[in-house]
Amino acid sequence: PGSHVRAKRLVWWEPGLILQYAINLLAAREGKGKSTVASSWAARETRNGGTVLWIGTEESREHAIVPRLIANGADMDRVIFVDVQTELGTGALMFPLDLARIENVIREHQVTMIFLDPAKAVVPPGFSGNDDIAVRQYLEPIAALADRCKVTIVGLAHFGKRTGTDSGQLMLGSVAWSQVARCVLSIAEDPDTGSRVLTNTK
Repeated sequence: PGSHVRAKRLVWWEPGLILQYAINLLAAREGKGKSTVASSWAARETRNGGTVLWIGTEESREHAIVPRLIANGADMDRVIFVDVQTELGTGALMFPLDLARIENVIREHQVTMIFLDPAKAVVPPGFSGNDDIAVRQYLEPIAALADRCKVTIVGLAHFGKRTGTDSGQLMLGSVAWSQVARCVLSIAEDPDTGSRVLTNTK
């Protein structure tokens, strides 16, 4: 019954932009600064005493992720990376299969913030990012993990080639990506000034 559900206050990590203990998506076209912004947030979390788990598959840790974090002033002792060991060597992290093990890592290292770079970094084989049901089945256990472990999640997403002002429609794949996420942030370039604009579109 609804009477057994306790109402909870929303807690902002960054007022008006990022909600704690939930999935937040940061979307932009290629080269518009998603990783730079995400790295600045990760660095800030470590400087505030938190621990960041960075799960990335698109860029090299040594040549891109770590230098970017260092440039933003991160406490690198508070940044965690995860590798998967298999009988054949190093494997790929996969959700929801590895969520229980990731929860162990979160609790062992007292992780407070997770970055998925990109948000599709740990999808299972055969996953279709255009399938609403598949996207929900992928994201909802991650959202439950965020709430259960009191960890803030930021996933990076790409805009496709479509045009428009609705960021949920611009993101590659199903609109369920923006529907399940609690906050959707967008970065775009102002063509008149060349400066970048960061806004919360959900």
